[in-house]
Amino acid sequence: MDFGVVLHPHPLRSPPLARRAEELGFTHAWFPDTPVYTADVYATMALAAKSTATIRLGTQVAVAPIRAAPVTVLSIATINKLAPGRTVLGLGSGSLSLAMMGLPPVRIAEFRRYVQTTAGLIRDGEAPYETGNLRTVVKLYSELGAFNLKDPIPLYIGASAPKAAVLAGEFGDGLITSAVTKPELIADLLRHAREGGQRAGRESGRSFFCSNETFMCVLRPGETLESERVLSIVGPYVRFWFWSWATNAIPPQEQLTPPVRRAFEAWKESVGIERCPPEKRLAALFHPGIGRYVTADVLQAVCLLGTPAELADRVRAFEAVGVTHMSVMSNVMDDVADLASKL
Repeated sequence: MDFGVVLHPHPLRSPPLARRAEELGFTHAWFPDTPVYTADVYATMALAAKSTATIRLGTQVAVAPIRAAPVTVLSIATINKLAPGRTVLGLGSGSLSLAMMGLPPVRIAEFRRYVQTTAGLIRDGEAPYETGNLRTVVKLYSELGAFNLKDPIPLYIGASAPKAAVLAGEFGDGLITSAVTKPELIADLLRHAREGGQRAGRESGRSFFCSNETFMCVLRPGETLESERVLSIVGPYVRFWFWSWATNAIPPQEQLTPPVRRAFEAWKESVGIERCPPEKRLAALFHPGIGRYVTADVLQAVCLLGTPAELADRVRAFEAVGVTHMSVMSNVMDDVADLASKL
């Protein structure tokens, strides 16, 4: 198991944070593609590439529907020119980012075509491409040396549901999921990924990357779930997941137990999110006053919290089902680096 850090794109803050993560021994710096409230993901990665030397830089995840597949491949290949051999493309259908813009999710068949084109371009420099009613073959020309496809760029597919996991096995080198607190849920996704790989005739014994983006908080001596520092760290996570559930950007799986549902419904009513038109619902993500809805049941549903020993056991449980990597938020990277060093 290794660890990465999630850095929300910011041209001034992200590069030094990536350098700090590298110094702490993290293997990856991940950059979300959330175009309506963070900086451009590729511009930020370019700056981080020049500020670091060894840490891998990846999108987590690039939003497929907002860019043509050749543009996405050229963007990540340009980063690979700046950080050769340490660039990763995490690619997803982008339901969360689309919801932030008031847009519906993309259909799985459309996403499959996108992934297929991306995989062909990133590995062979040539692939069938379809847009609207037009079909063609796109070939990337590297004669100018402006981008780098010579050094392999791993392709990881964002997958929180079985159909996307199948695509990860069929076309990808791994999968990325987010905020899963139960290892058995990831075990099921990996089973679907294996099925996709087998159907595509890909090698069953190949190494397969599996990352779980986690909202983790290491409790310090004397701290509880109600401690002020803990709540200041996890409060924004809870608000993020409540917003994601309310907009159906990330449908809840097994998190909505009765106590969690009560807190969620109370928050939803307090911010009036269902009374807003879709394009204005993002404002609820920044609504203050989340604290009274952050109960122990909610925290256990969406976060990994505990003492170092407790979290070490939970990390090993994820590792046992096939998780090879865990990413954490930058505001806990010092504590997590210490935890990782003891595993």
